[in-house]
This record gives sequence, C-alpha cells and structure tokens, in this order.
Amino acid sequence: MKIFVCQTAPKVGALKENATIIRQNYKKSQLSAAEICVFPELCITGYLAEDLFLKKDFVDKSYKYAQEIIQETGETYLLLPTILRENDLLYNVVIIAQNGKIIKTTYKNELPNHGVFDERRYFTPGKSNIINI
Repeated sequence: MKIFVCQTAPKVGALKENATIIRQNYKKSQLSAAEICVFPELCITGYLAEDLFLKKDFVDKSYKYAQEIIQETGETYLLLPTILRENDLLYNVVIIAQNGKIIKTTYKNELPNHGVFDERRYFTPGKSNIINI
C-alpha cells in the first residue's frame, strides 16, 4: 500500500490558502499512484485556531472548503483532519473520502487540556472509529 504523507504547515485562519495546499498535494498523491493521502491535524483551519472556533462564520467556511475538497476526490483515499459541527457541538475529526463521497468519519476523543492545548474549550470528545481501507 502506498501512502502519501503531506507534511504541510497550515496557517491558522488561512482557510482558502490551506484548502489550495490540500488540493495541490492531493493531486500530487494521485500522480504518484498513492492509495491513501493524509494531512496534519486541522489542516484547513490550522492548529490551534483557538477562539476562531467560536465564530460560526469561520466554522461554516471551513466546512464549505472541506466539502469542496471531498467532492474533488478520486480513487485515492483522502484522510482530511478538520472540524465538524453536529447538533451545535464542535468536533475535531478525520473525514475519510473517496470518489467525491465521505466514506467514514472518526472523532478525536482524547482532547488535551494543558498549556497551549486548550482543546476541551472548543471541542467535544467523540467516538473514535477504526477505519478499514
């Protein structure tokens, strides 16, 4: 199995720029015939976007970019770490997508809450799933 690991450095709050970098790297993964393409945590929003996560407009725009990227996927699986709002709760997730569709979503359940890692302030722990590809 060929895995394309994208070691990008997402900029906090730069949604459009980060989405462009994701698209470019995903295309490179396809050209390299990778079966899986994976990105760093919160690659659309940047880690940790702190109080930007409390702004509805920021969360909505982030989700819009995630949906656009997912729709552009082909045969190569995309592991897209992003944010997801469900029932007015915000989660730190990894979306697995292929051929323009979401295959599965897994939720971060161990949220650090010390020093600069104040994830419990923004996110709800979710159910982590094992993903078979």
